[in-house]
Amino acid sequence: MNFWVYKLSFSTELHIGNGLLTDSCYTMYADSFFSALCLEALKIYGVEGIEKLKTMAMEDKLVLSDGFPYIKDKLYIPKPLDTTFLNPYCEVKQDTSVQRKTWKKTKYLPLEIWNKNDSKLDVEKELENLKGIGWSSLRIRASIQGLEETMPYGVGGFQFVKDNGMYFIVGLEKEVEEIFDNILNSLQYTGIGGKLSTGMGKFQWSKEEASNDVKERLCYAEQSGAETNLMTLSVSFPNEDSENVFENSYYSVIKRSGFVSSLNYTSRQKDVSGFTKKKNLYVIQSGSCMSHGYCGDIIDVSDGGAHEVLRYAKPLFWRLEQ
Repeated sequence: MNFWVYKLSFSTELHIGNGLLTDSCYTMYADSFFSALCLEALKIYGVEGIEKLKTMAMEDKLVLSDGFPYIKDKLYIPKPLDTTFLNPYCEVKQDTSVQRKTWKKTKYLPLEIWNKNDSKLDVEKELENLKGIGWSSLRIRASIQGLEETMPYGVGGFQFVKDNGMYFIVGLEKEVEEIFDNILNSLQYTGIGGKLSTGMGKFQWSKEEASNDVKERLCYAEQSGAETNLMTLSVSFPNEDSENVFENSYYSVIKRSGFVSSLNYTSRQKDVSGFTKKKNLYVIQSGSCMSHGYCGDIIDVSDGGAHEVLRYAKPLFWRLEQ
């Protein structure tokens, strides 16, 4: 398997909700990206396209990270929940209460610090850099469906500054590279995130091979069984025989839910808005530091519709020690 850095440069605002319609953030979970790829594969190849992507992921021919920020040529990855693993690589300034509070707020760190020794990390500077990655906006729209009078509502968006954006680390076997690139090539015109019908989420993409330093750190499900001290780079769900991974681990669990976007999917199980909800799933968040590796799974979260609705929950790991 070879690892690539896929950079997404957005030509329009991006809407990735964070619990509220008025919110939007500049990162994306791997399961949301995989869902977008599945929908695009469905358009291109039909239901067989979803099966093709599922097989690629299940057989570890396709591995995805979450979407993380980049600023020009600098890539960022999650701050490990167990920050003691950073000690051999950088010194974090925490001399004042402001610096300590800033460190707590910091979610992402430059990837390059893992390749340096005895460097001092200026947390305030990095947090300031990330604040300058782009800006949030709020669009006011009018809802008229089923109403006698229009009802205004707000939609949050995020606009990246030029040369900034979001990237994914993608592991691909040679035989599936062309398929993945074809789907992504089509997806850039459809867009990712929410409110696509309003023109949000459009992007151009480029890819570059991951550096050797990065490749040496990466570890995916098939390789991870005997590995220890790994940081998750994607939302993931340990399989049933992986209970011991929680021992001596620092991890965060989040709830993943949402609605089915496919126009080809129908189900009786709809909420009052007329949309079909996906089954909820609790997953381990990226940045979690696991004592052992695990395989994860691709989980069907559909509820009686015309086709599967897949939730990507396989891990890509970052070796915390070398």
